[in-house]
Amino acid sequence: MRRGPFSLLAIAMAISGVAVYLGLGSLRHIPAAAAQKPQAIRTSMPIAGTMYLTQNGGLFRLQGDAFTELEPVGSGWTQPAVSPDHNSLAIVKRAANWSDIYLVDLAGRPTSQLTHSQGSDVITDHWTFYPSFSSDGTSVFYSFDSPKEGFRVDLSIWSQPIASGAARRWSIPTQYTGGDVQPLSATARALLFTEYSLQSDGHIRAQVEIQSGQFAFSRPLTQPSDDCSQPTLSPDGGRLAMICTGGQQVGRLEVATFDGTNLGPLQVVVDHQLCAAPAWQPDGKALAFLAPAGGAGRFQLWYQSLDSVARLGSAQPRQLTSSLDFDAVSRIAWFQG
Repeated sequence: MRRGPFSLLAIAMAISGVAVYLGLGSLRHIPAAAAQKPQAIRTSMPIAGTMYLTQNGGLFRLQGDAFTELEPVGSGWTQPAVSPDHNSLAIVKRAANWSDIYLVDLAGRPTSQLTHSQGSDVITDHWTFYPSFSSDGTSVFYSFDSPKEGFRVDLSIWSQPIASGAARRWSIPTQYTGGDVQPLSATARALLFTEYSLQSDGHIRAQVEIQSGQFAFSRPLTQPSDDCSQPTLSPDGGRLAMICTGGQQVGRLEVATFDGTNLGPLQVVVDHQLCAAPAWQPDGKALAFLAPAGGAGRFQLWYQSLDSVARLGSAQPRQLTSSLDFDAVSRIAWFQG
């Protein structure tokens, strides 16, 4: 549900926990070796299927236990999302004062540019983030800071047809919060996304919302006190994984059943870690995510078996990398291929 306006900075709220962590990290004086390039290392165990991640603007493909950097190298890529037919990716390309969404093939080669966010100056430049395909693959949902007033950045949900047609706005964000982010097509008629809003205690909290159509009233699936964001659906559509912080700087990776309308009880599968970018294994039996590790606190790739959690009630996630520096506010695209 929408609430009245209030004051706080924009995109930082959409990625608040991670952003604060990275900001504090810049103040630390911990000697650390330079991060390696993914193609120079092997993961501690092979993965099933194919995974796409980004590091320092480069797009990397992980198959088995080996990474490959895709062309063009270091092009400002972030937040990859795979199409329903697993034949292409929608991905953000960042510039100094704007960002756009491109379609690229599985080798990382751009095939089309879906948005055009560069204006005549910094006031008219726009930010476009968090692409995801519609369930039928004919359009891409994303977060876009339009309309905006001056330097205020409140993202709302938009969709862009892939073949032809004008972009359509889907949501009206609460001003000065960062807005609506991380859209996800749940069904042919339902859209999931993260909404940031002001609570009675004066804090901004994230909730996973469901919306049944363009400009329809959204309905919260999670409680403000849980502060949940980054929803991602299991391959069969029957479960939802998300990151919940409870308003703290560390968080939990949680999973709940999802019937297309409502969530079941939240189950913690990873606790007391600054988790980000959850992604389902193609068979739905495990989750990958990013979290900091090591003295430098760079974000590494982790793996959590849900079978182990079910058997034991809890389980420690497995760290797959130790010397990389993945983009903490990006996404992981993981599919059978």
